[in-house]
Amino acid sequence: MGEQQEFDGMPARWGLRVITAGGRTLIFNGPVLMFDFAEADTGMRNLAMVSLTGSGLVSGKDAGPLFGVRPEQISRLRSAYAQGGPAALAPKRMGRPPDLSPAQVRQARIWAGQRVSHAEIGRRLGAPRSVITETLGRSGGPIEETAGLFEPGGATTGPGTADGGEAAGRPGDDGSGDSEPGDSEPGDGDGGVVPAAGARISEGVLATRYAGAMLVHAYAHRLGMAALLGRAVAGVPGGAGGQRYDDTGVLCAVLAAFSLGFVSVEQFKYLSPGEAGPLAGWDKVPSLRALRPRLAAIADSCDPAELLGGYFAAMMKADPGRSRVFYVDDHFISCTGEQPTGKGWNNRRGRAEKGRFDTLVTSRGGAVAGWPATEPSGLSRTLPPALGRLRDATGPGRPLLLGFDRGGAYPAVFTQIRAQDAHWITYRRAPLASTRHLPVLTAITRSGASVPVAVADEIVTLDGYDNNNGDGSSSSSSACRQLTVFEQGKVVLQVLTSDLVACAEWLLQELIGRWGIENAIKYGTEHYGTDLICDYAFTIVPDERTIKNPARKAANAALRAARAALDAARAGYSEMLSDPAVPAAEKNKTLISQHQQKIKAAERAVRNAETVRDAVPAEIAANQADPDAVRAIHATSRRALQMLLRLTAANAEHWLAGLINATLNDDDEYRSITRNLIRQTPGTITCTPQAITVRLDRPHHAPTAAAVQDLLGQLNATAPRMPGDPRPISYALAP
Repeated sequence: MGEQQEFDGMPARWGLRVITAGGRTLIFNGPVLMFDFAEADTGMRNLAMVSLTGSGLVSGKDAGPLFGVRPEQISRLRSAYAQGGPAALAPKRMGRPPDLSPAQVRQARIWAGQRVSHAEIGRRLGAPRSVITETLGRSGGPIEETAGLFEPGGATTGPGTADGGEAAGRPGDDGSGDSEPGDSEPGDGDGGVVPAAGARISEGVLATRYAGAMLVHAYAHRLGMAALLGRAVAGVPGGAGGQRYDDTGVLCAVLAAFSLGFVSVEQFKYLSPGEAGPLAGWDKVPSLRALRPRLAAIADSCDPAELLGGYFAAMMKADPGRSRVFYVDDHFISCTGEQPTGKGWNNRRGRAEKGRFDTLVTSRGGAVAGWPATEPSGLSRTLPPALGRLRDATGPGRPLLLGFDRGGAYPAVFTQIRAQDAHWITYRRAPLASTRHLPVLTAITRSGASVPVAVADEIVTLDGYDNNNGDGSSSSSSACRQLTVFEQGKVVLQVLTSDLVACAEWLLQELIGRWGIENAIKYGTEHYGTDLICDYAFTIVPDERTIKNPARKAANAALRAARAALDAARAGYSEMLSDPAVPAAEKNKTLISQHQQKIKAAERAVRNAETVRDAVPAEIAANQADPDAVRAIHATSRRALQMLLRLTAANAEHWLAGLINATLNDDDEYRSITRNLIRQTPGTITCTPQAITVRLDRPHHAPTAAAVQDLLGQLNATAPRMPGDPRPISYALAP
């Protein structure tokens, strides 16, 4: 269609007009006055440009001539607003900066003695870094004192406010700026410090758009995350002079950010610092350049694999269902870059890529835990160690049924599982075996509907399998159970299991439930970034992995050439004998003996080539073939700590969704409703010295509001607490 034409007689479309008169700037949309501000107020002008272009009333290209600026400048202002809020639109101060007062100079020297960077001192005092550097040089440099320690909520003096009239830090400051080499420490970073231990909000009423994320603390309290995170931060070194940081608050802040959908640490810079701070008990979240190194210091000082084991044990303790069914699978983590890392199979892309594996375990209820496996391998190798960790977490008395796909369907793996007093169930690898029993019609449940299937149930034996923890049946130690499913008279799948007693229909339904771990991997990847490698720290070691021997390949090539020469000699002999053009006398006199000698020489060459080939091993270590061969081992500590927090966020959503759906009864939308409740529900957080109250805005959908009201009532019955803060949290819904 062509361009739409206006109807005759219709009034002209409204357009934006910018009028400057009498020291005021007026912005009209048709007859409607939208902005009225002083002509010299550059900050309001910037806010007007960002608002108008962001609302779609005018494009950046058309807004430039209206305001007398270039479109590129409007684009930069919009980016600054997205990162720092309205404060980022304020004009930069021009001219010579004011001198620091004596009190500010002393404070700067104290901070410098605490190894705070010059750039950060400048941000706290509202002065350029160059002024701080020059002032410290003139005044005698750093001094070692503990007075003036910066804590969120505390005030510091700024230029021209010697009595402390200006709070430390500027609203919306994201910690950007330059730093001086060697002028920061891991605990501080370069863009703001991590709050000191004990520097939490004591009282106040704080409005935040992220109030829904406070619900995650209810799940964390249910698991006992306070004790778990306390062990994680116990061995973390402090700062200069023995200063301790609120490392538990750091982990709470990261957990809250993951819960809000910020899937990578780099995205934390888009958090609103003042509104995200209460989620960790602070008045604002430190900048990314302070938060990231402190998180790395925590990971480097603890054993995240041990923490993941403790986390899974806490999950099992909190699970009221006591289900004995668990599913195991490998989760591929792609690793781009030039590091010589191993390759594994990426199911999402259907090809081999450089990366690593994590082994995930999912309960029948859907809660997920995992352990780092580091090197790409296969489920047949990672499954037995995962079962050992699972057994440690659940205790020796709990019965286990382990479900997995064909990647671990090997008799040796079955034997190892039974050796740890657990049962297993999986699909049979091709080719499928023939059945001796006739199928029986039964019914299983799929997606809440009863589906009729024909199943043949029989006992079979597997070579290499030892059922050494059998149930006392008369079957041999290599016996297991085979369930063959028929559809339209044809075998569609076969299931193998060591459970010789349970109902066949129940076993089939439990194996179908294995798709829950596939869904958990997909959901965690999309919403919580569980497929991110998180850190590119590698250890380079000699490559001792087994590879095919290049010398063996050359020896095989030589053997093939010798055999080809022998075949050619024999073919030439036969061709000579059958050639009628060659006289018989000549054949008998010379040609036959010549060809026979040639054949014997070729046979000796083949035997020699075989002897040489057999003396060369088929496989050797890579560094034997190439002394310079190395491989990169991923340092898993930082990724493992992040995985602990990511899985906590994902499991919290899963748990809250189950509680909500008990009232809502909406199997199609309850997960998205819960996710939006956590990530997009504003409210107020009221802190007193005795308690914390979270008041959430009421959802507009009445059934959802009723379900949330019931949820909050259940959470209040347990009086949850934030890790690192003894005050109980109560939840309420706005009227």
